[in-house]
Amino acid sequence: MSSMYLSQMRQNPQYQNVSALDLGRMVYEQDPELQQITFDQFMPLFNDTGEQIQAQPVMDAQQGSAQGIDTDWGQVGLDSIDATQSGLLNAASGLAEGVGGIYKWATGEESQTAGNIAGFLRDQADDQMNQMSESGRTQMQNTGVDYSSEDGLSMSEGSTLVGGLLNVASGIGSSLPYMVPGALGAKVLSQGGRAVGGLVMPSMARKAALNLPAGKVPMAASMAAVGGTGIGGETKNQAYEMAYNAPIEELNKTPAYQAAYWKIADTYKAEGTEVPHAQIEEQARTAVAEAAGDDAFADGFSLGAVSMGVLGPMFLNNVLGRVSGGITKRAMKGAAIEGTQELVESGGQTYFANQAVNENANSSVQPMDNVYSQAATGALFGAGTGGTMSTVGGLGSKALGITTAKDMPGYGAEQELLFKERKAADRAQSESDEALQSLNEAAAESVVEEEQDLVGDTEAQDTSAVDPEAPDRLEDSSTAPMPEDASDEAANTPALDMAPSPVEESTEKANYRADLQIALDIALAQSKNRKLAPEARKAATDRIASIQDEINNLDEILPSTPVDLGIETSAPTAPASNPAITKRILEWSKVQPDKDSDRFDEQRVYKDAIIRELKSLMKMEVGSDQAFRKEESIRMMEEKFDALAPTPLNEVPRWQQALEAEDAVTEAQLESMGRWRLGL
Repeated sequence: MSSMYLSQMRQNPQYQNVSALDLGRMVYEQDPELQQITFDQFMPLFNDTGEQIQAQPVMDAQQGSAQGIDTDWGQVGLDSIDATQSGLLNAASGLAEGVGGIYKWATGEESQTAGNIAGFLRDQADDQMNQMSESGRTQMQNTGVDYSSEDGLSMSEGSTLVGGLLNVASGIGSSLPYMVPGALGAKVLSQGGRAVGGLVMPSMARKAALNLPAGKVPMAASMAAVGGTGIGGETKNQAYEMAYNAPIEELNKTPAYQAAYWKIADTYKAEGTEVPHAQIEEQARTAVAEAAGDDAFADGFSLGAVSMGVLGPMFLNNVLGRVSGGITKRAMKGAAIEGTQELVESGGQTYFANQAVNENANSSVQPMDNVYSQAATGALFGAGTGGTMSTVGGLGSKALGITTAKDMPGYGAEQELLFKERKAADRAQSESDEALQSLNEAAAESVVEEEQDLVGDTEAQDTSAVDPEAPDRLEDSSTAPMPEDASDEAANTPALDMAPSPVEESTEKANYRADLQIALDIALAQSKNRKLAPEARKAATDRIASIQDEINNLDEILPSTPVDLGIETSAPTAPASNPAITKRILEWSKVQPDKDSDRFDEQRVYKDAIIRELKSLMKMEVGSDQAFRKEESIRMMEEKFDALAPTPLNEVPRWQQALEAEDAVTEAQLESMGRWRLGL
């Protein structure tokens, strides 16, 4: 049984302000041999100074609870504040201790600054505990889970509801120093990753930016770094305290302590310095305690990095309400996550600390001592902490605007889908641009060929075998008066071969084909218009394929039926010129569709179709059946255009103006022909 008594512990300055009950509990829990008797049996043996043990208030509280006496919840609320502050300061001291451990990894030397900060924070945490009421502090320290091979897990003697609530409050405080730096670090990593990734690998940077405020990888990395530092620091401090307070009898049995003791003694002897045995003993004790702390830090760092890297982001998102489901589901999920995390961390810290102490200071401490009880206690209070923080944090973060719609599940997938749709639309746009360019080039070639045909027809007509001395011959051969000897010449001229009756598609099919072509042109124009929304451009792109298929299958939809117009006439001859149509073409060439109109694409398509049809009309014989149908089609397209671009008030529609001008020319030509036939 340990010979460490209260009087011996009071000689250490750091234990002078700690209650005798707390010191007794610490010694009792660290020595398995002492646990062969109950704690109540141990305390009278430990308290060799006769200090008053203030355990009676706890008994009163327990008895009062059993008897239904009201608890002073106001005092419990005040104690909860102190417990939260104590947990926060203890976690912060662990982070500072961890920074010191990382510094020693890098330089091989202890960081006095980190050590001083960690010590200061621990003192402040102890001060917060001392500010609690004696009843609240004792209930908090006595509440937990015990384990024995015979009975298994059970609540510790003296556990109370108040003690559990105070431990949950402490857990909330201890979580904040991990979550806040972890989230901020993730934000920095994510922003930096996006900046670098945008230059190196834009797709990776884009994916990282989807899950705001930080991507999954930066979040996990930041949480792992903070968790490893903090858990490693806490494990280091736990192992240091256990090794430093090990009984001298156990230290003397440890090879590490013996080696440290004689190394220090030989150093003083070589220097010729005489020092007391107690001083050498104290330095050797400190040396093995530091060695135990270093060993425990390495294992604790790995433990914290894994547990926080995996579960930390899940818990943070749950606390901030960035998960699906209501309050109850969020609370249950938070309890499960934090309970699991504390189960692993509390049990793992105890195991690694025991292992380091066993190897460096006290071989009587076995690695599995108190592991089950600490793991179960951590899981119990971790579940309470996680459930509480998830319930309150989710509501608060949304109310304060910390969590918005872009942080919710599915936002990243939705953005990824939109991105893919935009890429697909851009590809389709590029393809449609190429197709439209090809169509424009083909149309331009067609126009050139038509103009060449017109020029050729005109030249052929100008050089035809007619009387060159006929002074009144008009440019239009179809309406020019014949010379006086035309009848004799016609009688001596062999009869011309008559062109066969024209055969063409039915009017219904021809009109349907023209409508499909206009619809195709409109869809091509809309798919290219970047002013439209991506969804509208994509819909236009989809229509292109369906319209094209319908055009290709038009013969199956409406089979061609030869139509004999019953008109016996020679093959139509293109006039040398038609001033009315030329004027209309020039007029329509000057028309500019309204760029601000949402029907701009349709206006442009109708304008191009009108000009194309007018040029086609120029090649037809004036007054022929084909020309009349073509003019009707043009008139209908002009009406549609004017419906898309309303004519200003008090102005005759352009198509009507053109038709009136054309009618006037036609009437003049017919009148001239009639006068010629009458010999006038």
